Amino acid sequence: MTSTMHVAVRAKDHANMDSLPIRFGIHFPMDVETQLFDCKDLGVDDRYKDRHHFQARIRHPGNPSAEPMLGHFVLADKFGSGKWMLVTAWRGEDRDTESYLSNTLRQLRIDGMLTPEMLLKMHPHYLKGEINNSAALVAFLAKSLAQEDIAKIRASEQKAKLDTEIVLAEIAKAKEETRVALGKAANASAVAYEAIAIVEVQEVTIQKQADEITQLREREHKRLQAEEARALNDNSTATLSKPDTLMNVDLNVPHHGSSCTVITLGDKTKRYLKTATFDRNGAVTARAQKLIGKQVRTTCWDPIYDPGKWSNKGYFRDIYELD
Repeated sequence: MTSTMHVAVRAKDHANMDSLPIRFGIHFPMDVETQLFDCKDLGVDDRYKDRHHFQARIRHPGNPSAEPMLGHFVLADKFGSGKWMLVTAWRGEDRDTESYLSNTLRQLRIDGMLTPEMLLKMHPHYLKGEINNSAALVAFLAKSLAQEDIAKIRASEQKAKLDTEIVLAEIAKAKEETRVALGKAANASAVAYEAIAIVEVQEVTIQKQADEITQLREREHKRLQAEEARALNDNSTATLSKPDTLMNVDLNVPHHGSSCTVITLGDKTKRYLKTATFDRNGAVTARAQKLIGKQVRTTCWDPIYDPGKWSNKGYFRDIYELD
C-alpha cells in the first residue's frame, strides 16, 4: 500500500476531458499535478506494460476539506522515470461497463456532442446512478436533442461500442497469450531447443491469425458502418446485440404470419428475420448458415424515437462475425 502519489493530469487528455468531470465532478483548466491518497497497486495493465492500475482516493480541488472520493485509476510511466500520468479513472466495479462508458464519452466529445462543462453539470445524475453506463448516457442526452442530433449521438455510441468490443477482445487475447507463455516458460528448461523451435512456429501462426483477425474486423466494421448509414436515412438506428455463439439456423419458420429465418444463440434466445421483406435474395440467411458455431452479433433497425421497438421483440436485419 502506497499512501500518497503525485500524478500529472494533462488538460486535453481523455481523463481530464471526460472521466474526471462526469465521475468525480473535477475538471482542470490547465496541466496540473494532483495527489492520490490511500493508493493500492492493482497490477500492470493487460495491454500496456507501462501502465498500472491503482485503487485510490482523490480530493476535489474546489473542496479540499471534503471526504476524498474512492476510485480506480490507470496511471502511465512511459519512460520508467517514476513520474506517473493519469490515463483514465472510474468509480464502478465492472470494467467492461466502464470501458463502454469511457469510449462513448470520448467519441461524443470528438464528434462535438459533449464538453467537460456539460459533463460537470451531469455529475450529480451520475452519482444518482442515472447515467452510469453508455446506454443511459445516450438516453439522457436524447431527452433534450433534435432528431438529427439524436441520430448523431446514437451513431457515435455504436462506433464506441464496436471499438470497445475490439479492445476487450484484445485484452482477453493478451491474457490468454500471457497464460500460455507462462506455461511454456515452466517447461523451457527441460526442452529449451525444442521450445524455441515451437515458439518460432507459433509466432508465425499467431501473426498470421492476427492479420486475418485485423482483416475480418476491418471488413465487418465497414459493412456495419454502411448499414448504420442506411438505417439513419430511414430515421432508424442499427441496434447491435451483445456477442454470443450462433448455435443453429432454421429456414422458413412461420412467425406472426410471416416466413422467417430463425437463429438460435448460445443463451437459448432466438432471433427472427422476415425474409420476404428483409432478405429476398437470401444473402443474410446464407451468411448466417456459414457462421454456425462462431461468435456473432446481430443488428436490428429501431426507430430513433422508439429505441428497442423491434430489437426487444427478437427481430434482426443482419449478422456480423466476431474474431
